[in-house]
Amino acid sequence: MKLEYDIIETVQEKDLEFLDKEGKTIFVDAIRTDYIPTNFEGSPKNYVLREGHEKWDFLHEKFVRQIHNEWLEELGYDTDLHSVHEDTKEIIKESEYPVDDPIFDMKNEKDIVDEI
Repeated sequence: MKLEYDIIETVQEKDLEFLDKEGKTIFVDAIRTDYIPTNFEGSPKNYVLREGHEKWDFLHEKFVRQIHNEWLEELGYDTDLHSVHEDTKEIIKESEYPVDDPIFDMKNEKDIVDEI
């Protein structure tokens, strides 16, 4: 199953006062991002962060991983055994992850024999 959901950003509050790294006063909007399931029965989730936050991408990615786990639990999946693929949003068993081993670069037996 693939988790499909809409992502909607809205301004929750305009012109909030913050101090930047240099201690200067800045005015920015608080942006609310809603994640609304479209193909499964899950509760809507939201996250609020100030516009232009230096860790915007990191914090949103962390929140998405969290809500994927919450939705898995809501759908009855064991989160020790299942997760949501980061790119495809497919629900997968942990053992279904492809194993890439760049250190040992696993090859098939024929390739090893040909090298000897």
